[in-house]
Amino acid sequence: MASLTNEPPAKRLKRSTIEALEEERAEPIEIGILVLPAGFESACGIMTKILLYLDIRSLCNVKRSSLIQQCRKAFGCDDFERVRDEALSIDYKGRRSINEMRLSHPARRLYLLIERYKREYYYQKQYPHEKATVQQKVWKMAAILKAGNRTKLFYKNKVILTVQTNKANCNEKVGSDLSDKTLEYAKDVNVDISKAPKMHCHEIDNKAEYTAVLQLTSATDGKNMEKEEVLHISDELAMKAKAFKSNEERRRLQGTEAVQTYADQESVECVETDTECISDDEDDNDATTDPTATDCENGSCCGTGTALRNGKCVPTYAGMRAACEAARGERWGWTCSGDGIQCDN
Repeated sequence: MASLTNEPPAKRLKRSTIEALEEERAEPIEIGILVLPAGFESACGIMTKILLYLDIRSLCNVKRSSLIQQCRKAFGCDDFERVRDEALSIDYKGRRSINEMRLSHPARRLYLLIERYKREYYYQKQYPHEKATVQQKVWKMAAILKAGNRTKLFYKNKVILTVQTNKANCNEKVGSDLSDKTLEYAKDVNVDISKAPKMHCHEIDNKAEYTAVLQLTSATDGKNMEKEEVLHISDELAMKAKAFKSNEERRRLQGTEAVQTYADQESVECVETDTECISDDEDDNDATTDPTATDCENGSCCGTGTALRNGKCVPTYAGMRAACEAARGERWGWTCSGDGIQCDN
């Protein structure tokens, strides 16, 4: 009896498919305990996945081993160690060799950034009014700690106002405008300043950051101001500086303006018995810092042994001699001068 079902005839395989099935599969490549497929693309992809999970130290250890050299020899290809400029970019999304991974690793980028920061900052002054560089201050502190001396934080009658702007490059015109504005801010908060602020600019995170160092005038005969008073002044200055804006070039639609502002009292850490370390700035010994020097009439404000010259109280030979004679009296005042003294031999 004939079957009533209509079964489709069996499909015949294509000749190309039959030939592919009859081909011998390439044997995998064994390197020690590591087994990689014979195809280079598959092997390279597997190696990349493994290396991505290694830190920079482990990558260097793999590089120093013979594994990469054996892979290059087994596959007859240099792609395991190649270095391409586009692969070193942060935005590169493709597959990297071990050398490209090592050169573009975040840990290495951070190391190079720190080294660059050291070259540009560590061997320079933090602020232009200071005498010592950052390196010298670090070494000084290291010597203090090594000697086992106790340290103390000394506060100065100075406020450092910092203004971070929306532009990347430092501009001399902007610094000049900020210096003038800082004097206006000081008047608004009723702060007496002995002289114009010292300006400084450097770039941080692709933003120009300006600092103004203000020498405050104390109403207590040059004594240090109370810390709470200076902190209040700092907060007021930072609030005023938020409105800073400078149109350094009229052609630009957007001028330089403040993005962030902050201010604080300047301090220095020294040995607790070293009270003189508070005067470690280049302008601390400048006679122009004396607020009374500009109000002198015929040198009335200058001390004993000094005279007013070009707006400054400077020591003179005649003044020092007169001070010496006054201190030693009539009996021994002649010893302050070598006039009339003769030596027999």
